[in-house]
Amino acid sequence: MILVIPIFACCLLNVVVGQTAGGKDLDDIIDTVFKKPPTESRGPDLTPKDKVPGTGNCDCVPYYLCTPNGTIIDDGFGVIDIRIDDGPCDYLSHCCEPKDRSPVPITPKPDLEAKGCGRRHPKGAGFRITGAKDHEAQFGEFPWMVALLREESIEGNPKKLLIYQCGASLIHPQVVLTAAHCIPDKNKMYKIRAGEWDTQTKNELHPHQDRDVKNILIHPHYKPGSLFYDFALLILDSPVDLAENVDVVCLPDKHEILDNLMCYATGWGKDVFGKEGKYQVILKKIDLPIVQRETCQAKLRKTRLGVHFKLNESFICAGGQPGKDTCKGDGGSPLVCPILGKENENKYFQAGIVAWGIGCGEDLVPGVYANVAKSIEWIDNMMIDQGCDNDVAKDKVQVAIDKIFTTSTGNYFDQYEEVTSPRNDGFGAEQKCGQGSDEGVHRCVRYFNCDGETRTIIPSEEYDGTGLIDIRFGNNNCDDYLDVCCQIPADGKIPPEVTSPPDVTPMTPTLPPDQPSFCGIRNPNGVGFKITGNSNNEAEYGEFPWMLAILNKNPGPDGLSSICGASLIAPNVVLTGAHCVQNVRSSDIKVRAGEWDTQTESERYAYQEREIQQIVIHEGYKSNNLFNDVALIVLNRPFDKAAHIGTICLPHQGVVVNSRNCFVSGWGKDVFGKKGRFQVILKKIELPTVSKGKCEENLRKTRLGAKFVLHQSFMCAGGESGVDACTGDGGGPLVCPDPSNPKRYVQAGIVAWGIGCGQRDVPGVYVDVSRFRGWIDGHMTRLNLDTAPYNL
Repeated sequence: MILVIPIFACCLLNVVVGQTAGGKDLDDIIDTVFKKPPTESRGPDLTPKDKVPGTGNCDCVPYYLCTPNGTIIDDGFGVIDIRIDDGPCDYLSHCCEPKDRSPVPITPKPDLEAKGCGRRHPKGAGFRITGAKDHEAQFGEFPWMVALLREESIEGNPKKLLIYQCGASLIHPQVVLTAAHCIPDKNKMYKIRAGEWDTQTKNELHPHQDRDVKNILIHPHYKPGSLFYDFALLILDSPVDLAENVDVVCLPDKHEILDNLMCYATGWGKDVFGKEGKYQVILKKIDLPIVQRETCQAKLRKTRLGVHFKLNESFICAGGQPGKDTCKGDGGSPLVCPILGKENENKYFQAGIVAWGIGCGEDLVPGVYANVAKSIEWIDNMMIDQGCDNDVAKDKVQVAIDKIFTTSTGNYFDQYEEVTSPRNDGFGAEQKCGQGSDEGVHRCVRYFNCDGETRTIIPSEEYDGTGLIDIRFGNNNCDDYLDVCCQIPADGKIPPEVTSPPDVTPMTPTLPPDQPSFCGIRNPNGVGFKITGNSNNEAEYGEFPWMLAILNKNPGPDGLSSICGASLIAPNVVLTGAHCVQNVRSSDIKVRAGEWDTQTESERYAYQEREIQQIVIHEGYKSNNLFNDVALIVLNRPFDKAAHIGTICLPHQGVVVNSRNCFVSGWGKDVFGKKGRFQVILKKIELPTVSKGKCEENLRKTRLGAKFVLHQSFMCAGGESGVDACTGDGGGPLVCPDPSNPKRYVQAGIVAWGIGCGQRDVPGVYVDVSRFRGWIDGHMTRLNLDTAPYNL
């Protein structure tokens, strides 16, 4: 994995003898051998050089100051060949005839415009190389690529020797991700180098940057022998400066799907396995397919690992093609995969970290990589502990959402480990918090009033976050599930109880005018906290930020005020079923966004309500059979942007949505009929779409009869026993992953009708939203409303 020091020593000895005769001291010799640059190396000297003897009337100038016909220009970006032959100029220069010599040559400046994480430059940053016959990466193509260097002392000399240790990746201007096996000794001194490409020159277009490693964090489950959980974070003494050749990579979701992706591994490691292998001068890249776990394990069992080998869950696999693999010296380097979707062209996330393999590039033997998605929660927590913004290496979705809305309620970082009082085992019952022997020791307080580290009650102004809570499972020692059992401070002083998290001053976000909007961003881990114990299909808090409730301002004697579900497609526009708003006066209803638990107002972020300005029902709507059951509600003013409120994407006109992983959400009944109860907490059900032909066939076996014809305005989903939308869910959205970007969701349907709820082989029927995209766009245009918030 590292360069063998005796080789360096031998080289050093040979050079010392020759250079001493030339009068150079040891410092010069070390600098000559190891090319140790200053903290930030300088770019190429752009001053026109003297004419080179034997080359005619020409000057050596940087390549981008020379036109294809051989004359000097001053605007230059060009194409060069990698060391095709040895000319009189540096390989980043051409021998070129002078034209009108520029008195003050200008160094091209890197484009520092924020473009988000994971931006690959397949054509290079500033220039493009040709003649790359051996997998050379373009200069700056992978700007997150980092070299990890180990400092070694030289006896009798104050200067340090820098030895290449491993590859790594930049996930934050001050945080580097690498493999734990790359840090065998935490007591050593380490540096990182960002923006490196050719290790044998300082004349690159944009300089590399060196930083000292201040702190090393190793994953707590790391096992050196087997490399399980092979993750390490390096905290730098100061941030690197982002540039065209220095930038951060995106990180994956915890549940990232990697199947069938073609990815890239990069590094300066050996070209072949064993003693004959040579470390690379210029950064190399290899395109590798992701290999499914079962396939990988089966192939590895055919090697010396044996038939009983089990691939640990902390690994993923890639490659298996002869001659294409990472190798020694590539350890710790990133395996990056494309983020799917047209708007994400040349955008990548880090799926893996080079860990181990059986040899290098052997036929049908994949390489093994640490699975970054498995460590994402640990990374997030460590970033928080270090005071670093862990959103830097995540897709800039939140920034884009800010473009849709006008104000922000801010973000919280959550760290809380719940404290429970001991069980009274003598009676087989659980003692309540603050009662009996626990009186005066603990007290039930809101989760945001309990310190995550000391587990003692704190005033709200010292709030430091929240964490996991249990939903009404009976195993919480407090009556309210948003309360936690927290220790009373030693001084006995209990701060005044508050019932809501500290306020955050709203702010108006700034956003580049060309930043694309992002809709359909689901939060599978919740917003602000993650629930546990959710055995009854409870949605996470804020999981479906587009989910709305249409409420009756004048509830009947039963106290029920919810009329229907709905979805937010623009900050002031709601999509729902026409049957939800027919014969309803606008003044009698309102819309609520950001709702989750209908029985409390102590949620992390407040819900928002808006009045109705206008209702638009499809002109083809038939109330007796719900044909064309679609309606738009225009609000009196937009909802304010918040972490738990966002828009859903809409499919293009006529697009058939086909997925097994769709979700329907709502507060509707759990079972059909009088025994059914409306839900307190928002529920979600995962169900597949069903083709219209199959759906019609199944529905004909019900009371609808053999002559039933499914109208073209409908689509179907579900058909599994006990899994369905039900009474009260009408108007709510059926959302499915965007095929081009599984992280985003599109609204495929609107809950319309069914035969009972959750009957086996009887799908639910939904409005086919793709049939009405043109109608929706037309009315948005007529009302002078923006369609961008729901555009894919």
